[in-house]
Amino acid sequence: MSGQNSTQATNEIASLMEHLLSSFKESRHSSAEAVYRQVESTPAVIAAVDSLMKADYEGFYAALKVPQEDLEEFLIETYVGADHRLMFVFQHSQFISGHLQNLFRKVEGNAYCVDKEGCVLSLYVRWLLTGEKIEFDSSAAYTFMYPKKILKDHESIVEFLDGLNFLYCGKPDKYLEQLDKIIIPAS
Repeated sequence: MSGQNSTQATNEIASLMEHLLSSFKESRHSSAEAVYRQVESTPAVIAAVDSLMKADYEGFYAALKVPQEDLEEFLIETYVGADHRLMFVFQHSQFISGHLQNLFRKVEGNAYCVDKEGCVLSLYVRWLLTGEKIEFDSSAAYTFMYPKKILKDHESIVEFLDGLNFLYCGKPDKYLEQLDKIIIPAS
């Protein structure tokens, strides 16, 4: 392939990616706007918009986020239990997933880091719900989603996720302690 053809192909791919990302963003915006139209006249949304117009982040949080968090907690407590660890996972799964994926990426490389995060978090939730200890079946047909260097056992997973919960609450010491346990031996 000549340099000109390669440049043209690269430009076409970049243009296609830009179009796809723009379409995705427009779709999400349209979806959010449709939800907004359904709730725009509710007291919570009116108060939240008022807070935004006043640059009052605390008022925004109190108007919109607190009722949402209350509803989340009610649903979690009602359907799966009041365990604080379950609350953390169900309410902050994106925060947890991002940390796990980045940790796997840093220590084990890019390969299957999303799968490893999903596997660890699913087994953790199963443990919280059933009491079944977190174990990886090395005789399974597929093991690509199992951690290879870090978070390979029940204790390390529970301790790390407890530390992450503390970090989220503004207390980083336990998280940093767990990070030291994971990163230093893996290096």
